[in-house]
Amino acid sequence: MKAVGLTEFGGPEVLRVLDLPVPEAGPGQIRIRVRAAAVNPVDALVRRGIAHVSGITDFSSSG
Repeated sequence: MKAVGLTEFGGPEVLRVLDLPVPEAGPGQIRIRVRAAAVNPVDALVRRGIAHVSGITDFSSSG
């Protein structure tokens, strides 16, 4: 599946289209089709490294 992600902090130029494996639904779960998604203002702050999300503090150790 296609996804937009980042592997470093910065401006819009750090956004990349990524090919990721299609997730499989586990027991008691369902998989849905997403037809539209949005970006919240806080997402731009996280991308720039200004706001922090639990588990994402530094991209230097990501592979």
